[in-house]
Amino acid sequence: MRSIKEEIFNPVNFIALLKNKYGNFVLQKLLGKITVDEMPRLKEVLLKSSNMCGTKEKTKLNQIMNFCK
Repeated sequence: MRSIKEEIFNPVNFIALLKNKYGNFVLQKLLGKITVDEMPRLKEVLLKSSNMCGTKEKTKLNQIMNFCK
């Protein structure tokens, strides 16, 4: 069984969480637990996700990208 952390590395799941107001809360908590080793993988997911979302979600993705630097 896959962990929740692994599930957010799927771009489709990431966008679904980003669009949902409760999903935003879940993302905030999970991003607080992301390790330094997982940051490059998260950046890849964010770049893939940016092609599949609208303007509002892109703004949130940019904020997360700034967090990952």
